[in-house]
Amino acid sequence: MGIEESSTYQEILQKGEARGEARGLTRGALEEARRLLQTLGTERLGVPDHHVKSVLVGCVDVAEIERLVVKLLRVNSWEELLDLPRS
Repeated sequence: MGIEESSTYQEILQKGEARGEARGLTRGALEEARRLLQTLGTERLGVPDHHVKSVLVGCVDVAEIERLVVKLLRVNSWEELLDLPRS
């Protein structure tokens, strides 16, 4: 089963979308911002693991995602980008 099919992933996605919608953001805007960050990040840092993907799904602020896109130019790992402990 892929991460997208897992119940935990789906729950995180639903909570993130609910928080974003509560802030007046459309689901499409959040999804597009996350998709852009993941696409650019994959090109620069490699394929994100399951933990990184779940953190990305939890990003519900478009301004925060934009900040991460800019930060992407200066980091060498997903962990550094998202301020996660090294695995």
